[in-house]
Amino acid sequence: MKAAGEPPDLLVLHRGQVRQPVPALLQVLGAFCDDGDGDGGAIVAAVAVDGRHGYLNASGDWIVEPTLKDARSFGSDGLARFCDQGLWGYRNLKGAVVIAAQYEKAEAFNFGLAAVRTGSRQWRYIDTSGQFAFDGFLRHAGPFTAAGLAVARGSTCKCGYIDRSGAWAIAPRFERPAPFSALGVAPASEDGELYGIINQQGEWVLAPCHSQIDAFNDDGLAYFQAGRDHEDYLDASGVPRSAGNGAGKPPRSLSVHYHRPID
Repeated sequence: MKAAGEPPDLLVLHRGQVRQPVPALLQVLGAFCDDGDGDGGAIVAAVAVDGRHGYLNASGDWIVEPTLKDARSFGSDGLARFCDQGLWGYRNLKGAVVIAAQYEKAEAFNFGLAAVRTGSRQWRYIDTSGQFAFDGFLRHAGPFTAAGLAVARGSTCKCGYIDRSGAWAIAPRFERPAPFSALGVAPASEDGELYGIINQQGEWVLAPCHSQIDAFNDDGLAYFQAGRDHEDYLDASGVPRSAGNGAGKPPRSLSVHYHRPID
């Protein structure tokens, strides 16, 4: 029980037993992940009542004591970002540090690579061992997708797409590019006003003609607007696919739709 206005302590129920973490638990960040030990162990990023972050197991024990400024959930590669004394690093499913906290900012791993900021307007990609994937700095570095490309910005004000070697697969020419979907297409705009859809060679599948096209969602559809009065969904070839006006309407993408980097 807690007094009115005070946040409740959370309890952990595991294998029929209820545990009360010490220090007290305020929030878990995402779902528990299998820790890989084969014995039903699990781990999750969590926040203690004092606002500090750490990592908790399924028994309610703090594997990593809540002394961190920030902690993020685990990705499919089994690594999670954490922030300690203002610098970011990565931990594995046992809570152990595998890449030391050394970066000004760090993004989640996607398909084996993660973007990290090593200095002002200096982004690089690392692999899961912490090694730089290739030489050179970028002013912006987006996540890699299943298509094997990432939105990036080099020395110009325009964005393009790089491959995993750091080479420009599509030269910078876009004001507002979105990530490639698994279908191998991406919405993009060269002038920030009209949007179309490109393929992995940078060719227009749909020439710029709409006032907005969001990133493709998990249903393989991209929400679009044509002026103020018309909205619908596009398939990968740029053809409208009406989602109806009731139940079953597919969701818009919940990710960041476009990259307009400022740092």
